[in-house]
Amino acid sequence: ENGDWVCLKNLHLVVAWLPTLEKALSSMIPTMHRDFRLWLTTEPHKDFPAILLQSSMKITFESPPGIKKNLQRTLTSWGKEFVEGGGGDGDGPKSSSTSSPHRGALLFLLAWFHAIVQERRTYIPQGWTKLYEFSVGDLRAGSMVLDNVARKAQGGPLDFELIHGLMEDAIYGGRVDNPSDLKVLRIYVNQLYNAKMLAPGGGSGGQQQQLTRGVSMPDNFSYDTLLKFTGDLPDTDSPALFGLPENVDRAVQRAASAETNSQLRSLSISSGAASKFDREVWRSKLGPMLEMWGKTSSSLGLKEKKSGGGGDGNNGPRLSIKRGGGGGGGDNDGPVNQFIILENDMATSLCAYVDGCLSALRQVIYGTALLTPAIQTIGASLLTGSVPAAWDKRWEGPETIQQWLASLIQKSTALRGWVSRAEKGGRNGVLDGELDLSDLFHPGTFLNALRQQSARSLKVPMDETAIASAWELDRLPKGAGFVATLKGLMVEGASVRGGKLVGIEANAPEMSPAPLLYVAYVAGS
Repeated sequence: ENGDWVCLKNLHLVVAWLPTLEKALSSMIPTMHRDFRLWLTTEPHKDFPAILLQSSMKITFESPPGIKKNLQRTLTSWGKEFVEGGGGDGDGPKSSSTSSPHRGALLFLLAWFHAIVQERRTYIPQGWTKLYEFSVGDLRAGSMVLDNVARKAQGGPLDFELIHGLMEDAIYGGRVDNPSDLKVLRIYVNQLYNAKMLAPGGGSGGQQQQLTRGVSMPDNFSYDTLLKFTGDLPDTDSPALFGLPENVDRAVQRAASAETNSQLRSLSISSGAASKFDREVWRSKLGPMLEMWGKTSSSLGLKEKKSGGGGDGNNGPRLSIKRGGGGGGGDNDGPVNQFIILENDMATSLCAYVDGCLSALRQVIYGTALLTPAIQTIGASLLTGSVPAAWDKRWEGPETIQQWLASLIQKSTALRGWVSRAEKGGRNGVLDGELDLSDLFHPGTFLNALRQQSARSLKVPMDETAIASAWELDRLPKGAGFVATLKGLMVEGASVRGGKLVGIEANAPEMSPAPLLYVAYVAGS
């Protein structure tokens, strides 16, 4: 009524209440003062009412990217009084402690850590596997913890165990749900928060400890010194600041391209069109795929099922390793051979199941069979380029249907070769040749089978064996069990030269081929 201004913050936290706000605004429009303004702040939210957005003038704020800008924002929000041990300003956290010898260093390490974990999001999926919402709230909670730790230490030893636990499991680690990402986070916490990092001249040659390659800890932690330190950092971050390879941008670009392709595929056929059965559309879109599979199934010796439901996929041909073959020192029923049989059976069964589903789908789109809910579900998934849920449940392979089918065919063909080599015998059976783990559905299970077979040969329990590997056969420890020679391995972010990992240039391929790797299990730890 008086033309005042009102600001409502963080509306993304109360999206369920926003319809009430809309109604209140609509009822006030006739009597609203011409100078009245309502300011709303929110983070992006999928349930934010579209009508409220459309009726508003929208302003977007995005923080400038980079470690340098991130550190400058943190120091500015804290202010000189808080950083140097005072009470802080209205926007920064309060401190009740007097200045501690380690307090400034701890706060600076927190600012650096916060900047690192936030800016690593630029390099998804290599920096992090997903976009974690590390926020100012985490920074505020971390500063309170470190302030209390410094105050309680009173110049004595710091409780690093408490710092590690809260950072890894509650404040920052509480947002991370991927084991690989959590491992990276813990490495950063352990590298930054330790007594050696805080010790003056704790680095090599009496120099300050390095925060990362080419960046050392400041000499002191006054507010002005930290501002100068931050101002001297480069405006553009290099992957080395995050411990990432120089060619990491290639992985980022590949992930972005894959996401764009996925979105374009979803636009090519809407979900509504895919779920609605149109025989002509299905025939034109799926016909080439069905023809390709028909030729492939003939080469694999699969029999088309006459039933329209796709069958259970358990009536395919089963290959077995004959007695008198190899398989590891004459152990024809050894774990490795049994694993090969199971893998080949899975390939045969899965191919037969897929063949049955596609045969039933072919009959439907060519008008020789009736459409069933199961076939419609499979067809709708194939139209959008995704793997049907029933297929993915049997084997979690590539995400796109073309790659999934190609990988299934490749594995099925290769596994028949594994069985054939095992049947031919030899001192170590299939282990006498070079093996490609990409031929297998469960490569981890293969290593477990190798471990079990090695334990039998070494006459020790499995839990008393340890894996050993080397780029050169003569570098394996003496007394190793059966040796598997692995080929087709790729190294990401580095290359192997002369049996050693070396760095790569920014224009290097994303993946580099690795030489043969020799793997065996030995007795002991």
